[in-house]
Amino acid sequence: LWCKFSQRLPKDAAMERAPRVSQACHDEDDDLGVCTADFGFSAGTVAEQRLRGSGSSGSSGSKAKPPGDGSKNRVLGGFAAAGKLFNTVSAAIPSGAAAAPSSSVKMKSSGVSKGPEDEGSAVSGSSSAAGAPPAPSGNRAGAVVGGVSAAAGAAVGGVSAMAEAAAGGVSAVARGLTRGAGTGVGETAADIALGICGAMFELMVVSMGVCDAEDPQKEIAGHVEGVVAARSLNDLGAVLLEYWYILRQEVFQSWVMQQQHSWVRIAYTIKYGELKKAPGPLARAMCGLLLEIEQNFRTTALTWGSSQREAWVASLHSIAETAESSPPPPGWSFPGLCIVRQTDLENEQPTFSLTRIGNNFATKIKALDVMASLKQGGRITFLRHPRCFEDHRSVRELMGSLEALTAQAGGPALFRKCTEKGDRLFNQKTKPVYLHNQASSALKCCLFSEDDRFCAVPVGGVGGTCVITLEPNLRAQLRPPGTAMNFQLKVLAPGLIERKLYFATVRRGQSVQLRSHD
Repeated sequence: LWCKFSQRLPKDAAMERAPRVSQACHDEDDDLGVCTADFGFSAGTVAEQRLRGSGSSGSSGSKAKPPGDGSKNRVLGGFAAAGKLFNTVSAAIPSGAAAAPSSSVKMKSSGVSKGPEDEGSAVSGSSSAAGAPPAPSGNRAGAVVGGVSAAAGAAVGGVSAMAEAAAGGVSAVARGLTRGAGTGVGETAADIALGICGAMFELMVVSMGVCDAEDPQKEIAGHVEGVVAARSLNDLGAVLLEYWYILRQEVFQSWVMQQQHSWVRIAYTIKYGELKKAPGPLARAMCGLLLEIEQNFRTTALTWGSSQREAWVASLHSIAETAESSPPPPGWSFPGLCIVRQTDLENEQPTFSLTRIGNNFATKIKALDVMASLKQGGRITFLRHPRCFEDHRSVRELMGSLEALTAQAGGPALFRKCTEKGDRLFNQKTKPVYLHNQASSALKCCLFSEDDRFCAVPVGGVGGTCVITLEPNLRAQLRPPGTAMNFQLKVLAPGLIERKLYFATVRRGQSVQLRSHD
């Protein structure tokens, strides 16, 4: 780069180089700034050659620039601008430090008032005639040290303030996540939420024997954890639908199918209803749903006594009346809940209850441990609400009609949504495809869509709920998902290479007797 630019310079200028740039060069090149002399150029830089040559001309605009000066100006301008920034920062430190103790104090000399910008020159004294910067005095050195200390203190203080603000913001966000409308201690809405969750927890525990699962204890424990984790009535409605789905259908022999179908639709209204519009009617309908499913259980299905059942029913009626007289606020949320264990000192049997988070006088426990302890003599307690009325209203009066409830909690769109989803789930549970293997060997059964011509992927996927291998004399129920009513049944002989035996068209709710041939 130096060889390229040196060819454009006069020979005498290339041979004579000043050790530093004079003040005249600064006045002529304003774009380079006043910090060029402080940059400490060496004797062989292109910047000095250009500045010296332009300075000898007497005026920057009186002489035409030779070709290539534009590129040289851009290069030098970049160096000079960086030097200008460095000089500005360096000069700001002592002046800011000197002004930091008292920015409003002005030094007076010979009747002339001097501001903070003139204090540096007043303290340091006169500069040398040659233009070299004077040596820093003791006052200036102290100002520099004080400026650095002040800057460090300000930086530390700023970091501390930012850390405190961040911590405060995180705390505020955490409080916002754990609290909501109607969750305060002593609020009626919080007592209603605790009462409904406690009633549902107790009903699940006493119905563990009628759960249609390979491990009923683990299955019920999972749904109990869902009750504990619910943060709104919508979450509790979803848990109620899942709980109803895992119960055996034969325990509801006295429950009329039409009423059960309506029950499922109203449960979907609890799941999808807007709590900002109708928290009171939704809470009352939730109490009615729990009361109706309990009264339609078979007599010997639930493992509790008559006194415990009567107290449970009376408490739910009381909660429903409270929700009607003192409805929860719009956007109602549930407080944080947990299961706690308390040891009875008389018989040393554990007692479990559902309570708010923050009870420091009891031990928190998981739902699966509760189920295991109940088999060994443990018991549960429930926060009973006082009985308000002697004559209880019917369950259907508490629930209300689907049309009225959806009109309050969402409108026609909610009605259509709950109707469609309720029909799908009701048909899926109450109308399974019954299979009975009457062959002398194992058979593999798969369900496919009615219009599937290839029958490669079963309904629900490979290895899903619609694929099963039945041993001889065993029965099974297949509940295909979706809204379709008709399916293709493909029967195969299981093995390394499966052999197709026959096809059949089946319908939801149909019973099929399987044989080893068509």
